[in-house]
Amino acid sequence: MILLLTATACEIAPAPVLSVNPDPLEVSADGGKVTLSVNAVGEWTTKSDFGEPYGPYFYYVSPYKGSGDAEISVSFEPNPYGEFGRKGTITFECVSGEKTCTVTLPVSQKEADPVFEFTDWNEPLIPAYGGSFTATLSYNCGVTIDIDAIGVTRSDKLIGEDRFLGPAELTFTVPANPTSSERVIQMTLRPSGKDTPTKTYKLTQAGYL
Repeated sequence: MILLLTATACEIAPAPVLSVNPDPLEVSADGGKVTLSVNAVGEWTTKSDFGEPYGPYFYYVSPYKGSGDAEISVSFEPNPYGEFGRKGTITFECVSGEKTCTVTLPVSQKEADPVFEFTDWNEPLIPAYGGSFTATLSYNCGVTIDIDAIGVTRSDKLIGEDRFLGPAELTFTVPANPTSSERVIQMTLRPSGKDTPTKTYKLTQAGYL
């Protein structure tokens, strides 16, 4: 009797391999397109987490899935905020056979240059007995206003839909001139929490003489 043996070869899938370059991914406030190199063994997909602050979808990944080595584009919207950088992550998951590996890529975008200015300032002339005036402030960051006169108050009214971007109408109320002479009141604007840069605006209040 002749015994015939048949050998069955089982194909074993290779272990998944995955790397992404550059890591981490950092871009300027201007945005634009960045190319990522994906080195992979197996099929991969991406999942984006846009983090905080202020809204999702500040970048877009294309293609968001593939197989093996590839180049993908990450397109960034400009960051309008002068006070906040934006952060997120792109998680790559690679599958080969029954095994999975992941790489989490940190994503960050720098804050924009600070913008803060009165767009309609005309150096107001305030009567000696006091008065009010309104000016429009354009800004993309928190703004501190230092006034070198005692008793000047202000109220703010947001014009835009985003309180972090403005613009806003600022109404200033100046009390009566405590002196008999004309005086110049100076307002210095600066980003909140910082000493520089600054912008200076002046107004004049009449005296009683």
